[in-house]
Amino acid sequence: MLLPTAFRLASKVRGARAVHPRGIVMRATWRPVGGSILSGSPLLAGPKPALLRLSHSIGLPPSIPEVVGFAVKVLDVYGAGQDQDLVLISSCRSYLGRRLIVPGHDLATTVMSSVLPYDVEGMGRRLVLARAREGSASANYAEVIRHGPDRMPVFEVRLSRPDGPMLATIHAEDMAPTDVGETIRYNPWHTGPELQPRGLLNRLRRPTYPASQAGWGAPDEGIRATEAR
Repeated sequence: MLLPTAFRLASKVRGARAVHPRGIVMRATWRPVGGSILSGSPLLAGPKPALLRLSHSIGLPPSIPEVVGFAVKVLDVYGAGQDQDLVLISSCRSYLGRRLIVPGHDLATTVMSSVLPYDVEGMGRRLVLARAREGSASANYAEVIRHGPDRMPVFEVRLSRPDGPMLATIHAEDMAPTDVGETIRYNPWHTGPELQPRGLLNRLRRPTYPASQAGWGAPDEGIRATEAR
């Protein structure tokens, strides 16, 4: 229980999330791409509203490159209040690099990765990745934080590789209300049976999410406050 306790204490001292304390939340649309993967999954049943959060891991000023968090909450995928959360972080394109956490700055060229694997129905263990659509104009982190969706590229969510099977595209539309940005909670275990975090490191980090949220005093009425599955 040392890891959850450390996260709870860190978030209590900061008065914010233990990591990724500051960022912006944008309303977005999750647009599935037709294909044979995850056939029949509600996640790919059609366009759905989503909330996309961009953040710096340590909390350095936006102009200073550091690790970038990219978290997507696809709303009501599995029923009312039953969301799909994807919590990704800046990484690299190479086989090894996709399993590492590295600083990112230009969102048009940075690959976002789950770093740790998911058990994907019918495919076994795979990473979940997101990258800007090919040909996107340069969009550095500071510009997106300052201007919001106007500078945010369209992102593609893929499995295994930056050019792997595509699940959906994410289109940022406008800024979320301030109260949503302040109370929203993400958790990789807000997910469906066809997309499950797996492995020892995932098991170790699972309790850190509610611990950190408890530490910074996230309100009970916060967006999707508890694990639903």
